[in-house]
Amino acid sequence: MDVAELLTDAFGRVRETVHAVLDGIDTERLHAGPDSGANPVAWLVWHLTRVQDDHVCAVAGVEQTWTAGGFARRFALPLDDADTKRPVSRTIGRAGDRQGALRSRPRRAAAGPRRNGHGRER
Repeated sequence: MDVAELLTDAFGRVRETVHAVLDGIDTERLHAGPDSGANPVAWLVWHLTRVQDDHVCAVAGVEQTWTAGGFARRFALPLDDADTKRPVSRTIGRAGDRQGALRSRPRRAAAGPRRNGHGRER
């Protein structure tokens, strides 16, 4: 198996797993986390698919589906279009909001300087 086949298989499993998790899920469960300290299922799925979109499109040298497909505009989240991880609970998530499904737990204060994925300070 070469690298392309490995990545195709891995990202295919993400899609299969997301569909399996969401099949038949009700709104209450979608808004709940797997446990009391976890982000809601909806936010976890959004984050997982946003990160995949970001990474695959960066490697392919194409615009992300999130923006090119109009999803950023349609979701109208109070986030930068490039955002893939920021919790949105402080700006959305009131009962009845269509974006409320993306509620997440508040971010904990970091100890020390914030670092990007490569260990460099932001």
